[in-house]
Amino acid sequence: RGRVRYPNCVRYHPSGNFVVSCGSDKKIYVMDGKDCSFVRAFEDAHTGSIYSISLNEDGSQLMSASADKSVIIWDFEGGKPLKRITVADIPGMLDMQMSCIWLGDYMISVSLSGALNFLSPESEKPVNVIDGHKSTINCIAVNSTTKDGYTGCTTVRHYDVTVSTGTNGP
Repeated sequence: RGRVRYPNCVRYHPSGNFVVSCGSDKKIYVMDGKDCSFVRAFEDAHTGSIYSISLNEDGSQLMSASADKSVIIWDFEGGKPLKRITVADIPGMLDMQMSCIWLGDYMISVSLSGALNFLSPESEKPVNVIDGHKSTINCIAVNSTTKDGYTGCTTVRHYDVTVSTGTNGP
C-alpha cells in the first residue's frame, strides 16, 4: 500500500518493530520494521501536508507537524489523535509547522516563521515561543544527553531546551 504523494519524514519506532512515515497525502503510515509491510495508517486528522513526526521515548505516543498550522499528539497503538495544538489564535501562513522533535518531557515544533514552539500535552497552545531564525529552518537536532538543541538555515542557533532559551551560534 503506497503513498498517493511523496513522503516528507521517516522515523524508526523506539522498539525497532516499526517504521513510521508521514507525507503530503496528509497520512501517517506505520510499516513493519523488518520487511516494511503495511501495518496501519493514521488518517483524517490533519487538513494539510504532514511535514514531520517524532515519537516519545517509549513509543506510546507520536507527534505530527503539519501545514495546517497544528501539531497533533497521537496514541501510537490505537492510531487516534489525543490532542491538537494550534500555535496561534488566528494562524497565518508563517504558522505552518515544519518540524517537530520529542525529547523526554520536551516537545518542540518549528514554525515556517522560524519560531520554536515549546509544547505540552496538557495545553492546546504552546507554553513558550522563542523567535528563531529569520529565514527558513532546514534542520533541528537535540543532544539527548546535554539537552542542547540546534537549528540551522544559513546560520546555526543553539538552545538549552531545559529552560527554553536560545543564543545565536557561530
